[in-house]
Amino acid sequence: ESLNNGTGQHSSVGSNDSSLISSNIIDTSTGGFVVFIYGIGPETTQEEVLNIFQGFGPIIRTDVIKNKRTTIGKGYGFVVFRHLNDALGSIKALHNMPYKGRYLQVRFRV
Repeated sequence: ESLNNGTGQHSSVGSNDSSLISSNIIDTSTGGFVVFIYGIGPETTQEEVLNIFQGFGPIIRTDVIKNKRTTIGKGYGFVVFRHLNDALGSIKALHNMPYKGRYLQVRFRV
């Protein structure tokens, strides 16, 4: 895989080379890689998000963000993958995928 290393140049990233990865995508509590998912409907559950992403590799955590007062989903959430390459694979495969009449936006936090 190739990622911008902040100098405008792309660098190869191996499965164990997180030195070139922005700290924004690393979940400090687990060391996993955070993928944000936008465009999920307000009724989408954590189980549904897990079902969408689990085929890409080990998942540490999923979360669907809800309004605390109404408990209705806000249309976004996140998935924390154990491995960088699994997170990258999910982004490549699922970004702009149609889901329940919407298009998913799947990316790293920037």
